[in-house]
Amino acid sequence: MKWSLILMMPMVCLGGQIAPQWAVNESEKKGVVEVTLIAQETEVELGGYAVQAYTYNGCLPGPTIEAEVGDLLIVNFENHLPDMTTIHWHGLDVPALMDGTHLSQGCVPPGGSFRYEIPLIRAGVYWYHPHMHTNVQVEKGLSGMLVVRDPKEKKLGLPEHEHFLVLDDMLIDETGEIAPAFPEDPVKRVMEMFGRMGNVLLVNGQQGLQGHIQNGVPHRFHLVNVSNARFWRLHVPGHQLWKIGSDGTLFEKPILLPPIQCETDCDWTHGIMLTPGERADIIVQPLTKDKIEWVSYPLSLNSGTMELHPDGSWEWIELDDYEPAQTVLTLHLDGKETQMAYIPPRKLNPIPWIDRTGAEVIRVNYRHSMPDEKGNIVFSCLDRDGVPTPFPKLTPEDVPKLELGKTYIWEVHNAVHGAHNFHTHGFPFQPFEIEIVHPDHTEVIPYPYPELRDTIYVPACPEGEGCDVIVRSAMTIDDTGREGQAAAYGGRHEATHSGGWFFHCHVLEHSANGMMGYFQVGSGLTFGHSVSSN
Repeated sequence: MKWSLILMMPMVCLGGQIAPQWAVNESEKKGVVEVTLIAQETEVELGGYAVQAYTYNGCLPGPTIEAEVGDLLIVNFENHLPDMTTIHWHGLDVPALMDGTHLSQGCVPPGGSFRYEIPLIRAGVYWYHPHMHTNVQVEKGLSGMLVVRDPKEKKLGLPEHEHFLVLDDMLIDETGEIAPAFPEDPVKRVMEMFGRMGNVLLVNGQQGLQGHIQNGVPHRFHLVNVSNARFWRLHVPGHQLWKIGSDGTLFEKPILLPPIQCETDCDWTHGIMLTPGERADIIVQPLTKDKIEWVSYPLSLNSGTMELHPDGSWEWIELDDYEPAQTVLTLHLDGKETQMAYIPPRKLNPIPWIDRTGAEVIRVNYRHSMPDEKGNIVFSCLDRDGVPTPFPKLTPEDVPKLELGKTYIWEVHNAVHGAHNFHTHGFPFQPFEIEIVHPDHTEVIPYPYPELRDTIYVPACPEGEGCDVIVRSAMTIDDTGREGQAAAYGGRHEATHSGGWFFHCHVLEHSANGMMGYFQVGSGLTFGHSVSSN
C-alpha cells in the first residue's frame, strides 16, 4: 500500500511527522506487534488557540497501530494523566480481561500502567479510546486508529493509494480551552446532555486540513468517527463514492452510495453517514484537474434549544436554523487527470447471513427522563420489572446472561424523538431489519446486504405518542481465536474473569448518564440455566 497524503499544515503530532502518526513496533519477534502508549497532557493548536488536550504519545489523534490477522498485539500503557483511565479496543474481539472497562480490568490510576495482550482475529479498521470518564477524556483528545490487515486482501485488486482519516470535533469555549463537561447553567447543561457538539471540526487533528494526492488513480479512504456526539455526513461533490466496508470487515461486494444532492438534502442514506464510533471504507476516483473536497453536511435543517420556565418545567423551542455545510478536507491533485470512471472488483469478502432460527431476543429500551431544574437527564437502556433502570443501578440479576455458542437477537427500541446508536463490546452483530411502528401502521425495512457491525445508527422516532423504531441484529457468542478468554459474569472485575461485556449508546453524554448496560457470557454451568432476556 502507498501512503500518499502529504499535509500542508503544521503537525499536531510532536516531532513534525505525518498525521496520523504510525506507532513503532518495538518487537523483533515474527507475529508480534508491541507498542507503547502514554496518556499525557499536551498543548495543541485548535481553533486558533493553544489548548491543553489529553493525548497518546503527544499526538492528536494518537498514533495509528498497524498489524496483521494472526498477530499478537502487545500494548504497554502508561498513565501520565492526573485522572484514572483505561484503553478500550473498539470493535476488536478481545479477551474479556483486555476490554478496557472497569468491569474487565479495573482502572489505571495516575502514574500506573497496564499491559494489554490481544490476539488479532479479524481484519479491519478499529480504534482505541478510554472507557473511564469516557465523555470527558475522548473530548479532550484520547483516541487513535488500529489497522488489522489481511494479507489475502492484496489479491482483490483494491486501490494501492490509501489514506486514514480520523474525524472529530471539539467544543472550544470563549477562553480558548476545551469547554468543561456538563456546565452549571441549566440550559447549557441540558443541551450537552442531549449530546456535546463541537464548534471546531477536525480531520486528523487539524481544522481545514489540506494535502496533495495523485490524480488519475483511485484512492481508498478509511474513516473513523471519534466524536462525542456528532453524526458526520460526508460527500465529495461531483464524485462517485464506493463503499466497500464498514465496522471492521469488507462487504461481499462494493456499494455505490447515493450522492448528497445539496446542503438541504438531509436523507441520511445519501452519502456517508457515520455515528460516533462507526467506520467506513470508501473508494474515490478523482475526476477533476485541481482538487477534490470532502464536505460535511447537516443531518437536519432544524435545530432547537430548551427553555426553563419559572415553575421548573422545560419546553423545547424549535429554531429554523442549521449548521451549514463546510469543507473539512481539501486534497490538491498532482499529475494528469482521467475521465475514466473507476470500476471496483465485483466480489470482495463472502459474508453469510447468521442463522436466526430459534434465537432468543434481548430487548433494549432507549429512554430518558425529563430534565430536572438543574438540567440533569437520566438515560437508560434496560428495565427492571418494567421500570427504566440506568447503568449505575443495574445488578447482575438485571442484565442478560448469554451462553457461548448460541445466537441471540438484539432488539433495540427507540420510542423517543432523538437519534441514538448502539454499540456492543466483544462480539460483532449482523443487522437484518428496522421496524418503524407508526400510530396507524407498521413498516419493516430489511437490510439489503449482510455485514458485521459493532456500532449502528438507531433512527429517531418520527412521530410522538404510539411510535417506536426497532433495530434488530443477530449476534453469535463465539470465542474462536480467544478460546476460554471470553467469559464475563458477576458484575465486577475479578482476577480470573471480567464482570461483563458492555453495550451502550455511543453518544458519550448519553452513556455517561445511564444509557449503558452489560451482558454476561458463560456456559450453562456458569449460570445454572440459560437466561437471555429480561
